[in-house]
Amino acid sequence: MIPEPDRPGQRESRVGDRLIGLGLMLASLVGFGLVYLLWLVGPLTPPAPRGLPPGLVPMLNPLSCLVPTAAIGCCALFLLGLRRLLFPD
Repeated sequence: MIPEPDRPGQRESRVGDRLIGLGLMLASLVGFGLVYLLWLVGPLTPPAPRGLPPGLVPMLNPLSCLVPTAAIGCCALFLLGLRRLLFPD
């Protein structure tokens, strides 16, 4: 197969798409870092109420639901950036 000749401005758009893909990947890595810090530092389980031994009843808080969701979003953002980097439109 013989490739089609590049139209004017097509090469610049490919470079722009690849830079956007790289930016998405870097943003997802920053998000992964924030998720890691929240997981490491943040209290994912609140203290048990008085009278209950700790660890007996699992307690949920918004942070314990938000951190895994943010990690999944960072994975999706990384994959979108990788797709845009490797296969520019």
